[in-house]
Amino acid sequence: IIKIITIILLLALITGFIIYNSYRLKNRTNILLMEKNKIIKKHSKDIADSINYAYRIQNAFFVSHGKIKEYFPDSFVLFKPKDIVSGDFYWLKKFKGKVYFAAADCTGQGVRGALVSIICQDLLNHALDHHPNGDPGTLLAWTSQQLMDSLQQRVDSETGESGVKDVMDIALCCMDTQSNTLTFAGSHAPLYMIRGGKLTQIKGDNNFVGRVVPGEVYDTHTIPLEKGDRIYLFSDGYSDQKGGPKNKKFYQAPFQKLLVDIHQKPMDEQKEILNNTLIAWQGNNNQVDDILVFGLQIKME
Repeated sequence: IIKIITIILLLALITGFIIYNSYRLKNRTNILLMEKNKIIKKHSKDIADSINYAYRIQNAFFVSHGKIKEYFPDSFVLFKPKDIVSGDFYWLKKFKGKVYFAAADCTGQGVRGALVSIICQDLLNHALDHHPNGDPGTLLAWTSQQLMDSLQQRVDSETGESGVKDVMDIALCCMDTQSNTLTFAGSHAPLYMIRGGKLTQIKGDNNFVGRVVPGEVYDTHTIPLEKGDRIYLFSDGYSDQKGGPKNKKFYQAPFQKLLVDIHQKPMDEQKEILNNTLIAWQGNNNQVDDILVFGLQIKME
């Protein structure tokens, strides 16, 4: 009996020691986890604060909606970054009586895309100083070369390959109210014009801005304008959004049809319809890319 009691007591002591030691280890682990969580939360807050400040810097480069409405009273900008900051941007500038405007999509999303977009906006602002004739194709060629120089990118003249591939897709327009014409040049980005219920697509070139062999050019298209014409510039984010019953992309054809169906409505109402349609299509899916649609109606005296 004494031996059995002794064994039981020893087992109890051993078990108690194991439980106590396990508790100490668990408690120590919890303390370490709490400390690590505090560090992670601090780092996350620092990163979030930095990204939010980057948003403020990027937002300062964007032209205000009030300024856009000043030149295009019936217009809208549907702008939905995938993250807080965006590789897409819209741009507008008045120069020598003409209004220049663009929708662009820079490589990547988030911080990487935002950095490239800020550089590209700054280059567009300076392009007119170097080429005051304002030809959109010439402006894109100059911007492309300057972007390559700024990012120290080099393209092999034989293979067309480059080491770094930070580029920009862009639709760039110039509206001349004196001659009632619109000139357009694009890089992997088209322009849509709806007139009389019919959508016309003017395609840009296949040269990327920021990745061209010296000597390559961008074609400038001249479009006579008529009162009531609707002009749309956009990135590929809207048509690339996945959703719907088969979880597929929205695609360009349905996007074109949607624009034709709603083009006679006021531009602000078009923006709301485009946004609601996108939300319904996306469903529970994550947004796959930055989204930008810039629409305006031509008003004439």
